[in-house]
Amino acid sequence: MTYCVFTAVTGSSLDALRDNLKPVPYDESVKAYCFTNLGGYVAPDGWEKVLVDDAKIKDLDVSPSQRNRLLARSIKLRPDWYIPSYRSFAYLMWVDGNVEFLKPPIVFFQEVIPKGSQYRKTPFFATFTHHERTSMAQELTAIVQMRPEEISQLEALEAKCREVKFRDDLGLMETCVVIRSVNRFMNRFNETWWDLLIMSGLRDQITLPIALHMYRKIFSVNSLVYRWRASEAADMHVMDWPKAPWVHRLSHTSKI
Repeated sequence: MTYCVFTAVTGSSLDALRDNLKPVPYDESVKAYCFTNLGGYVAPDGWEKVLVDDAKIKDLDVSPSQRNRLLARSIKLRPDWYIPSYRSFAYLMWVDGNVEFLKPPIVFFQEVIPKGSQYRKTPFFATFTHHERTSMAQELTAIVQMRPEEISQLEALEAKCREVKFRDDLGLMETCVVIRSVNRFMNRFNETWWDLLIMSGLRDQITLPIALHMYRKIFSVNSLVYRWRASEAADMHVMDWPKAPWVHRLSHTSKI
């Protein structure tokens, strides 16, 4: 079984980015990719740099200031577009640039993924619970307060919620770390999450509960929300977070 951890460093200023991403501990069972559109960027130890362009998103109507953000989001939500030999991996772990591994990534994979999971047949998704807010409604309120110019995009997202009869009962998730299995079910889910992100003004966090709701029959989300917490010897550190966060773990009911 093979694993992949990946991240993205996109932008126009090396000075603003060079100190964010930290080295990743080496493990022979985990491939670590750092995707970037910066030719001069030198990836920290343990990361294999992969240069990317915006060919997959070039037709999307976004402002120049949003294009780098959209490129990073596309790598995060559509890994099948970018990861070399994508289908050769069993599980993927996305990490934001503010995540520092304190142990090899394989430790985190082994803690979170249920033992004996058949990854080709089993949809699996894990991410952190939000460290402040507990519902999408709370997040919407926070966004309107901080960025009132995004109200029109949020109205489109609210219309989608009504269309799919969204129930705001999954909590709110912090997607700085996302673990997924690689199979056709998750590919469909990734496509849905991406479509919602484009609708919402590039917000992956607020669209995730909606995407999960739309796939309740696959994930059996209501009965399959687990919480895992790092021990005192934490597996990773999220910069500026005071404590190790909790994790949402969602997987297929027949494989529990």
